[in-house]
Amino acid sequence: LRRWLGEGSPAMRDAQVLLCGEPVWLCPLLDQLAQRPMLMRFNMAILDEFLFDGGSLSKPLKEWWSHFQGLVTRGRVLGSVGTRFTIEQVAYQTSGAVRFPYVPFLGFDLAARTDEIRRDRAEVLLFHNNIP
Repeated sequence: LRRWLGEGSPAMRDAQVLLCGEPVWLCPLLDQLAQRPMLMRFNMAILDEFLFDGGSLSKPLKEWWSHFQGLVTRGRVLGSVGTRFTIEQVAYQTSGAVRFPYVPFLGFDLAARTDEIRRDRAEVLLFHNNIP
């Protein structure tokens, strides 16, 4: 990750604000290396890539938790989650210390192709979350 950030595109190195998403377990590491504001957006579990050693925390997992604590403590990252299940999962994993805000995913196509628009009816694609 360090090499990728250092040797990657100039836009990545020069960006004043970073956007980090899936896999979210990389975000604490990126925050530590980049040392600049970051928006973190995710929907999936934060620890789905780590193995447990017979029910105890593995060394890489312990190291990751220290990086995650640093991310929270430094306060450079604004995070949001698109699923309420994941919010509760993170809260459980951090003993209630971290609860990211729930922000439903909304997307807009800013480069719509007008040649495909049917003028005889209006169509909208909706996503409904059945959890209030």
